[in-house]
Amino acid sequence: HPAQICDKCQFFPACLSSKFPGKTSWTLKEAIEQSKMLDVPDRSLLMKMDIERGEWPTLLEADVSLLKKFRQLLIEFHGLWKEKQHAKFLQVMQKLKSAGFKVAHVHGNNYVGVYRNGRFMLPRAIEVTLDASLPLLEKCHDPNYELLDRPNKIGDTDIVGMHTEPNMLELPVEAKHHKH
Repeated sequence: HPAQICDKCQFFPACLSSKFPGKTSWTLKEAIEQSKMLDVPDRSLLMKMDIERGEWPTLLEADVSLLKKFRQLLIEFHGLWKEKQHAKFLQVMQKLKSAGFKVAHVHGNNYVGVYRNGRFMLPRAIEVTLDASLPLLEKCHDPNYELLDRPNKIGDTDIVGMHTEPNMLELPVEAKHHKH
């Protein structure tokens, strides 16, 4: 369906990124300032972000106080197979956690396939819904496939069966004895 007219909506032809040659680029703080949302109460905004690997530097540069303006984040994370970037990816996820976000839902994008490393299988691009109002789970678990989940690429099989946690049966014997 075409976009609906919204009297209170304003489109800004700018890229959310720290650098985008030849285009108007804003940091997350600049985007919030330009949209006159800097003074809104914490946890009053929602952000949907799909900026093809630009999410990592954008979130890494954002202040935790700025991230707290949002109650929910819907982000498509890209480049998960790039193991040399995993330390940076971890920094971003730790920042989101310190800003109070918890993972509410995960869905793999079936356009780009999966990344495998030993026991782990992840989509190369993954859609994650984070919510600051959720309680913290006692422990992490592999994501569930929900009834509302659908393949991004219609006609292709969706990515199910992501495996993100080590199985105690698969750990080396010495690791089993040291696990608390």
